[in-house]
Amino acid sequence: MTTATLETTKYNLPKLFRTLANRIKWLLGVIITEYIVCAIIFSLIENRGMIRSFWWVIVTATTVGYGDVYPATTGGRCVGAFLMISNTLLMIFFSANVTAAVLENKHIFTNDEQERMKASNLRIEKALGTLPGDATELPPVDGVAIDAA
Repeated sequence: MTTATLETTKYNLPKLFRTLANRIKWLLGVIITEYIVCAIIFSLIENRGMIRSFWWVIVTATTVGYGDVYPATTGGRCVGAFLMISNTLLMIFFSANVTAAVLENKHIFTNDEQERMKASNLRIEKALGTLPGDATELPPVDGVAIDAA
């Protein structure tokens, strides 16, 4: 991280935390839903209890793999493969969202700011006499109309 990014982030920690919370709120919901659905399917396919199935989901998703609960059927192995691959992708997406929130470019101008800068530049060009010939009407700056003639 650059010094400028650190300085910008240092003063906007509440905004950073709000941004992180907004970006990952739904992602955590997807992860929890995935765990519950996989536990239910594993429980039905493998004929195991829900608690034991949920334990298997957590152990498998976190790549701990104690080996105390494991799939014995092809369907159970398919659920396990899906869980491992999708959880890996979700964790990558989760990390990318956190990184994007932390490294967000604070120097990007909003559309309103860009329009005001364009209007100000045109006003300066008019004052300098370098206004392009095709500019017949200048956009208003902060609600004040500017005459191009």
